[in-house]
Amino acid sequence: MVTNALYDVVSPEGKHVVEDILPALPLVNLEMKKIAFIWTPSFTNGDILADAWLERLKDKFTNIETIKLAPGKGLGWGDYPDESIGDLANENGVDAAVVLVGG
Repeated sequence: MVTNALYDVVSPEGKHVVEDILPALPLVNLEMKKIAFIWTPSFTNGDILADAWLERLKDKFTNIETIKLAPGKGLGWGDYPDESIGDLANENGVDAAVVLVGG
């Protein structure tokens, strides 16, 4: 019989954290901008949709740059996102991002 047992009580709801994040200002236009496409595997066939959008944007706007950006440092395109995604976007000089996620 255990007489000095120690137990941790953990809420299944997790810790509630509220953090205000200001949205980025909208782009006035896409002239000379770098647009990143980020796909996560929770959106099935998101890579196909991203390729279609990339092609469409390049047809419509000849002076923008588009890239497929991994969802975090050390990850591949289509991996699950990591909190380093913002740092990676900044390092790549991204002006805007299209994130393809599902639920």
